[in-house]
Amino acid sequence: MWTFKQVLTFIRFASPHAFRLIFSALGRSIWMVVLSVIALFRGLGVTSDHLAERWLEEALNIGFPPLWEVQLRATFRILARLTIILGWALLLFTEWHVVNYTLRWIFG
Repeated sequence: MWTFKQVLTFIRFASPHAFRLIFSALGRSIWMVVLSVIALFRGLGVTSDHLAERWLEEALNIGFPPLWEVQLRATFRILARLTIILGWALLLFTEWHVVNYTLRWIFG
């Protein structure tokens, strides 16, 4: 009986953190896919430069020294391009599975 109460207590206290982690990861994945779809229409360079400038502006507003602006801009451009490419990979992975399961469902 004691172990059952411990398990229930663990589930009760751990579930909000687990749900927060799941929904946070889901939100970031959706953000990456939306960003990648935008980059399909606007271009990789334009989208990554815009995103890098936005991140740089936020970093400078938080309190990073303006002396690091060149290095931060280059780092954020690389991170933005990697984020978009990772979003394309996630989109391709999801699309492949949706098509595969749909074809299996339709054609048996």
